[in-house]
Amino acid sequence: MAKAFVFANGEPDFPDALSEIIDTADVIICADGGTLHAASLALLPTIIIGDMDSIPEPLLKAFEQQGSETRKFPRDKDASDLELSLQAAVQLAADEIVCLCALGGRQDHALANILLFAKYATDRSKIVLLGRSWRAQFVTPLQAANFTGESGDTLSLIPISNTVTGVTICGARWPLDDATLHWGSSRTISNVFLEKTVSVNLHDGLMLAFHYAKSALVE
Repeated sequence: MAKAFVFANGEPDFPDALSEIIDTADVIICADGGTLHAASLALLPTIIIGDMDSIPEPLLKAFEQQGSETRKFPRDKDASDLELSLQAAVQLAADEIVCLCALGGRQDHALANILLFAKYATDRSKIVLLGRSWRAQFVTPLQAANFTGESGDTLSLIPISNTVTGVTICGARWPLDDATLHWGSSRTISNVFLEKTVSVNLHDGLMLAFHYAKSALVE
């Protein structure tokens, strides 16, 4: 499977070109209330997962009648609805998992979700987060990040593992060549695009790369 889209139940934050981007999806997974975001975009979820406490019953039944699969879990459980959705995407062998509406709202949820995505970021699964004017991707030794934008856009890299080695940045004002970064370092925050394409690679470790676009996000 090529690409899975996961809708979380955070604040709506959609790229202008979302309709074009989501046309590439093989499956759309909604974490409980994330179903409301899919409904607002006139999208039919492939799978709806969670304890179903954030989705109106008529909407749930309407999607079921249209063919959506529902996987209901008890309210008292050891994993969030979003984690259950990520697990489903991984079980479907998605090469790329794109998540929307995961970082808005409560700060504790946003931080927990970032760490959750990091847990599932492997060389097998490319994990991307999307917002209206930003895109983030976890970078691994086999999952480089290539961002398309314009001169003046912002690039920030955040080391997730204790040490990240072989970090190379091309196309930015402050390039790196085989650098070593450590967890907690702010060295690679707020770099700037010099070219339309900026690439980020590493040899070992895990890093989260953010691209903030000055205008509409182009990917």
